[in-house]
Amino acid sequence: SVYREGKDQFIVFVSTIFGVLATDLLKGLAIGIGVRIVIHFIRGGSIFRLNAKIIPERDQSVTIFLRGSIINSSWIPLQKHLNRFFKEGTRVTLDITETKLMDRRVMAKVDEWAKKFKENGLELTVRARMTSIDE
Repeated sequence: SVYREGKDQFIVFVSTIFGVLATDLLKGLAIGIGVRIVIHFIRGGSIFRLNAKIIPERDQSVTIFLRGSIINSSWIPLQKHLNRFFKEGTRVTLDITETKLMDRRVMAKVDEWAKKFKENGLELTVRARMTSIDE
């Protein structure tokens, strides 16, 4: 089941298990977190900064272009943008074609926001390129 999430998640899972078995629980978790951070750096992403460019369109909508890695720590700034546009009643296109990695939990949160937009008569569209999860 963990392997189906992707190679990166599998590597983090296995390194955490080995870390826990080789040391103790706290050190094992720290090893897993460290491995996850290293993977994000290898993928070319900033861990704490959202690389986003917001472009207003002529039809009173906005496009948010995202680049790099979009992970849990960069979710908060993205959520602030989505919340602002939601309150303003603005249609949003989230362009993730330039991202190297988008965390599955962040994608689930974006899906929740898309449902929230739709329930209120607004639109949140995600533009992505189709690739495999392990690419």
